[in-house]
Amino acid sequence: MSVDEITKIILITGVTLSILGISFQIMRVIGGAADLLSDLRKTIKNIGEITDKVVEDYKALSKVIELITNTLSGINDKVLTPLVSFGSVIGMFSGFFNKNKSQEDKN
Repeated sequence: MSVDEITKIILITGVTLSILGISFQIMRVIGGAADLLSDLRKTIKNIGEITDKVVEDYKALSKVIELITNTLSGINDKVLTPLVSFGSVIGMFSGFFNKNKSQEDKN
């Protein structure tokens, strides 16, 4: 074996090891990307579950707000409106009550 042949063998061995090292690093990067995609899928799944729960909570809260609104509207229609009408009737007689008080004060 000559020096040229030994140099060629060393060069081929070096290039082969370099290719193997680069291949190993590429496999590690691809494996890391696969792990990242797996984590991303889990995160997206969790976000989907959270979104579903938020929608359910929104529906429940919407029903509660609608119930409160209907209750307050009913109170307004059945209690406050008649009270206002009753107050206006009382207001018509307020002049009569004030005249009686002023006459009592004069006496």
